[in-house]
Amino acid sequence: MADVDADAIEAADEDEEFMLRTARPPPLVIKGVGNMTLFGLTNRFDNDFPPSLIGKIAKEEYQSTITRVNSLIGRAVPRSARWLVAGCLCCCCTAGLSFTPVVYLNKKTQSRIRGLLDHENSRIYQKLGFTWWLGKQKCATNNLKEYVILIETMDRVDVDRPD
Repeated sequence: MADVDADAIEAADEDEEFMLRTARPPPLVIKGVGNMTLFGLTNRFDNDFPPSLIGKIAKEEYQSTITRVNSLIGRAVPRSARWLVAGCLCCCCTAGLSFTPVVYLNKKTQSRIRGLLDHENSRIYQKLGFTWWLGKQKCATNNLKEYVILIETMDRVDVDRPD
């Protein structure tokens, strides 16, 4: 009886140790703070340095990455807004096909942001143990989804610990 209890306790300790090694904190969410949102993509992300990243990422690196993303979005969103207005004006004549350029520009902007974040990850953030990516998140006020930047902590390999 005592052997069974000791084995169960030892197995439980191993499970807890495994869970402690694999548990990750939730990703840090950077929401859009712009005044215009088209198809879930806002025209500006928050440039303020989050306090949870103090001591992990340099403030200048964070702000330069957000500034690059904001400049990329700042060029694309007004162009998409013009195409959206033109699509609304011509919607009856084209049976909705006039919205195709807006959808294409939005997908192109998303892929450019993802490419920029991949470049920044390989250049800076993977060395520091972070991964930035563009993800969708449900809005708090309504049932729609918006694009946010997620900063996720990567698992570090424990080199000192044997297998």
